[in-house]
Parts: sequence; structure tokens; C-alpha cells
Amino acid sequence: MNIIELEKINKEYYTKDGSFTALKDITFCIQEGECVILRGISGSGKTTLLSILAGLDRPTSGKITVDGEDIAKLPDIHLSHFRGHHIGMVFQHYNLLEHLSVTENIITPLIPMKITPQEAYKRAKEKMEIANISHKADMDTNRLSGGEKQRVAIARALIADPKIILCDEPTANLDRANAKRFTDIIKKLIDIGKTVVIATHDPLFWESDLDIRIIDIEDAKIVADSKVEV
Repeated sequence: MNIIELEKINKEYYTKDGSFTALKDITFCIQEGECVILRGISGSGKTTLLSILAGLDRPTSGKITVDGEDIAKLPDIHLSHFRGHHIGMVFQHYNLLEHLSVTENIITPLIPMKITPQEAYKRAKEKMEIANISHKADMDTNRLSGGEKQRVAIARALIADPKIILCDEPTANLDRANAKRFTDIIKKLIDIGKTVVIATHDPLFWESDLDIRIIDIEDAKIVADSKVEV
């Protein structure tokens, strides 16, 4: 079953010097439980596409359906609510609150959801185990390594139990050992049924033992779409 469907997505940015095409006629579907790599060099359009998938940006034209909802038509307040329940984000620079502990960072997405503290901490414990960061639960995040911060970001992305996990250049600031640990966690997420979309040009992903699909993006357009099976 398709959990994401894009039909003729275009994105134009307008400045005083004219317009810039970030995405052109992007059409594809992603099935529930797939791991999809959006591959392309910096400036190719992959991060813009990921932002549109997350509802952080809107297409200039075209239709995007995520888990049955046409998110391009949702008002901002409803889009924010939808994103909070259906989509988890892992950012390149982690976006953690450095003065808070690991556990406190992980539960922050639950604050608007009126979930009891007991339930929030129960969920945090479960997600920390998946992300292999339980042993740092009470430590302030400003004392963590880059790899540990990335694992906190993964646990935070999972806290609301979304069906879809989106990752933007998740290994860009990691050494090879920690990047490999990240791909191991991605395999866990796929095994428990999450749909994972990763914007990256890191060859570690297609050289790994992940069962992935690669969508190549070049000059704002899709130039290839292929399955890599192990």
C-alpha cells in the first residue's frame, strides 16, 4: 500500500532577481515499510523534496498525499498536528535543546499532545532502547558525542510512534563508525514496519546491507529510480 504519493510536484522560489526552480515534475510513490534514499549532490533538490514530504514547505504546484491526507491543502495548524502524529524528523544538526537531558529532549514532541508524564517517560524509555541511548538517559545533551546526539534525535523522532521517519543528511557530521551504527538503527526501524526516507549522498547507505530503493535527483528532476536488494 502506498503511504506517500507525489504527482507532478513543482517548487519555485522567487527573489528580486527572478525565480529559481528547486523541483520539477516530481512524481513517485512510496510503499508502507519501504526505505527510500533521495540521492543527489548538494543543490540537486533532495532536501527541498524532503521538506515538502514533511510539510515544512509547500509545493508551488502538484499534489502530495501522505498517509491518505493531501497535506498541501492542509491549513498550517492542521498540518502541524498531522506532522506531529504521522512524521518523525531526524535533522543533520540534531536540533536538540542542549540544556536539557536526553530524556527531556526526547519527550518534547509530546508536550502539545496532553500525554501524562508517566506515559511520556514510558515511551521515552522504549525509544531510547531502540536507539541504543538508554545509558545516557539523564545526561545533558551538551555532554554527548555527535553519534550519541544523533541517537537522541532518532529516539525523539520515534516518540509519537509515527509511521514515517524522514532523515536529512543524517550521517554528514558522523565518523564512519557512528554512521554505521546509524544504518544499524535504520534497519531496526524497517524491521518494525516504519517507512524511512533519507536525503543523502553518503555511499555508506547503498554499500550497506539495507534493502533500499534509490531515487536519483539531478538539477531538480528525478533521473533514476531503482531497487537495491541484499
